[in-house]
Amino acid sequence: SLSQSFNTEDNSLSFGYVYNYINLNDTERLSFQLRYIKPDLAPFEAKFITVNETAIKREITKINKATKESCDRITSLLNEIDERANRLKEALTGEQLTPENNGTFYKFVREVQRCVGSKCSFLRNESSDIIFKSDERGQEFYRNDKSYIILETYLNKVYDKADKEDLLKQIKTEKDFSLTDAALCEFEEYLNSNLPKFEEDMYDSISVEHSKGKIPSIVLHEKFGETVALNSTSAGRRWYFTYYFMKNTLRPGDLFIVDEPAAMLHPIAQKEVMRELLELQTNGIKVIYSTHSPYLVPDDWNSVHFVTMEQHGTAVTQENCNDLLKQVIGGDIFNLQEILEKYQKGDKEATANRCYRSVIDCYKSIETAADELNLSVETIESWRKNISSKKFRCPKLETIITIASKTNSDISELL
Repeated sequence: SLSQSFNTEDNSLSFGYVYNYINLNDTERLSFQLRYIKPDLAPFEAKFITVNETAIKREITKINKATKESCDRITSLLNEIDERANRLKEALTGEQLTPENNGTFYKFVREVQRCVGSKCSFLRNESSDIIFKSDERGQEFYRNDKSYIILETYLNKVYDKADKEDLLKQIKTEKDFSLTDAALCEFEEYLNSNLPKFEEDMYDSISVEHSKGKIPSIVLHEKFGETVALNSTSAGRRWYFTYYFMKNTLRPGDLFIVDEPAAMLHPIAQKEVMRELLELQTNGIKVIYSTHSPYLVPDDWNSVHFVTMEQHGTAVTQENCNDLLKQVIGGDIFNLQEILEKYQKGDKEATANRCYRSVIDCYKSIETAADELNLSVETIESWRKNISSKKFRCPKLETIITIASKTNSDISELL
């Protein structure tokens, strides 16, 4: 059965349900109640949005000002890029890089560094540091220059542009130059965190000694208790330490310029340095270095450029190994494969005549050819007057032909 009732006091409706379907003594009762509860609403106040013309104009003015400042900043940066490009162009002028003005090389590199900021690191040749004395800091400064190079690298990586330029200006003049105690601590911490791995077995730590008006001195503390100033070590060790320190600070996108790397080191060490420089390039770091050492010439000939000093300045050229080898054995005058075939057949007279015709076709005179090929005039004349096959002599050419013959190679394949 179902019953219901409504309570007016609390606005509730109650239901009762009795379940006794099979007339047993056990009766089950179910009850429900519905109650109306008035929602508790916060008081509502009418609000209006007003449009103020002055306020709108003020906001628009702010936006316009910010836009103009951004445009001016972009224009300023573009002008700065043009200015730096022009300065680089001036520094690259061939007439400024003649032997009479050797110091311009460093002027150029510093200009590159100025233009690209902390992205450029430059490691000078130790011997050049002593040779170039024209700088106002004098010869003694160059002999102890590695601390300065490391300090400059540190400033480039850590300090912002304004502070860095101010500090570098002080360093250049060496007048009243000083680092605060906090800056010295930061410099020491930076050095120790970038200590070259090959030095870790030898040194416990690095400290910096500094007095007002002097360039900070880097001191190495050896594991067996001795201390040694970096500037008191050998030229090769100073270079190696500085090189490893600078290399450890490089990041992808950086430019690393090295003048005559590892010039004071053993050929095995030079090869190791070249391997490391090439490895840097695979990590997104651009590397430019100059060298006179054959141990530092990479296998990738496309990355090699030849720099020569000419009457009106410097010339930079790129040549392949085939062209260079032809220069070594006598320019473009020889048809190598043809001569190889004649030589292999044992016909030295025909070989000599072919070489002589090439000389006549290529050079204005036999004297010029003799000078270019580092041969005597008599030797070249003997090719034309060849009566006995034993008289043909051109040592460099014969060496190339002999190698080709013994390896059963085509000349072009051998090259």
